[in-house]
Amino acid sequence: MFPYSAIDMSTFEALKIAYSQSTGREEPSVLAMLAFGSISGSVGATAVYPLNLVRTRLQASGSSGHPQRYTGMMDVVNITYAREGWKGFYKGLVPTLAKVRYMFFPSTRPRPTTPKPQVVPAVSISYVVYEKSKRAYVYGFCCVMWKQNCSVLVSSSFGVA
Repeated sequence: MFPYSAIDMSTFEALKIAYSQSTGREEPSVLAMLAFGSISGSVGATAVYPLNLVRTRLQASGSSGHPQRYTGMMDVVNITYAREGWKGFYKGLVPTLAKVRYMFFPSTRPRPTTPKPQVVPAVSISYVVYEKSKRAYVYGFCCVMWKQNCSVLVSSSFGVA
């Protein structure tokens, strides 16, 4: 959905820029990018969750599991607010955030002798792959087309001094 992607990507870029400015490093580490992806995904999911809830309730309207019938989007908003208050628009958000930010919910159980592999959200992995692919593409393109020192071109094309 457009609002989610816009919020998610802009939050990721803002975190990446803030990290680069505060540390002086040209590129964040993979672990930092995983964290930025989790945070930006959570911000995006939280921001658009009320819209997703309204859409889902409207789609399920009148089905066997959801007998409530709605006449339109504003009807869903009015009925949800009247019955559940503003908290009703965030019903089910916790499982959504747990899915997006799983790596930030460590287990409270004692650790076994052989640690289980940590589950990392797909959103975070997508950002790491995107960033690494972007750098590789630009680096390869610069070297082939201009046969110049690519490190200067890559750093200037990403706004890093």
